[in-house]
Amino acid sequence: MKKLIRRHSTPPVLSEGNASHESPRTRKAQRLLRQVHADLLNRDPEKYGDWLSKLKAGRAFVRHNPFVWNNPYFERALERLALIDVIYGFGRKADDISDKDAPLPAGWASPADCIEHLVTFVRDRNATNDDLEFLLDYALDMGDALGMDIREGISHILRSLLFDARRGANPSPVILTRAELEENYFLLDEEGTIGLCLMILGESRASFADISLLGMATRIQYTLRDLREDMCKGLCNVPSEDFKALGMYVPDVASKTEIQHWFDSTPTRAWRSKEAARGLSLYAQYEARREQLQVHHLTQAILEFLYERSTKRGLQEALRVA
Repeated sequence: MKKLIRRHSTPPVLSEGNASHESPRTRKAQRLLRQVHADLLNRDPEKYGDWLSKLKAGRAFVRHNPFVWNNPYFERALERLALIDVIYGFGRKADDISDKDAPLPAGWASPADCIEHLVTFVRDRNATNDDLEFLLDYALDMGDALGMDIREGISHILRSLLFDARRGANPSPVILTRAELEENYFLLDEEGTIGLCLMILGESRASFADISLLGMATRIQYTLRDLREDMCKGLCNVPSEDFKALGMYVPDVASKTEIQHWFDSTPTRAWRSKEAARGLSLYAQYEARREQLQVHHLTQAILEFLYERSTKRGLQEALRVA
């Protein structure tokens, strides 16, 4: 375990685009985020480039569109977008450490050890000199400066990553029940991601359950997209009930060829088709309630821009190729 040091006590100076007014902490956070973005794009530009381009488009829209200047919905919008950017960068880096896509930072015994410290840090703020923790500390201070307590949402996300780090430490895939998998997804996608998005966008939780339908559909799309990649890491996101019902088998996760054979097998194709159809059904339920969502119409537009189109398109493609 790393030696603890005193954390920085001054909240970050949030950038409005003028580098001369940025604090050293802000410049360091921006440097670390640029590195995270570069690492993501080098590894998989198609997978991560879409989200990063959407963040860039959002910043450009807020900076240069006269429509937003006197609109109360966009109050401190650049700061809120910056907070989303930092949370995404921190979360992606933590996720990569938890599933071994990124090297384990020096000083930690395992991915679970690293993520567990971050969980504790959200509560205690006992800082080390770790760059990932710096981004977390910076995000928490940004939330405080905006009058938002984001600790609970961040904790939900980190607890989900810790869950994956622990099961990924096993030499063979751990086959979980649907209830266990869905509890983990609920922490990550609904209480974590959706809860934080509603808070940052200034919305209540009145439509949380309805928007959660979109979150569940999006999770299914991600699971189908990343099925082979996750299995290579020893992370099996197929419930034990479906293994039994469809006669599926657990492949040799040390062999990409065997994983591909498993992916193309009749039982796994049947599961992929079933899950894509389930995801489209959840999306249709969300779509039917969309006009009744108790959120600002611009929040609806953001949901469409960030999630709706890509989720529906991804599920339709997954069903087509299953």
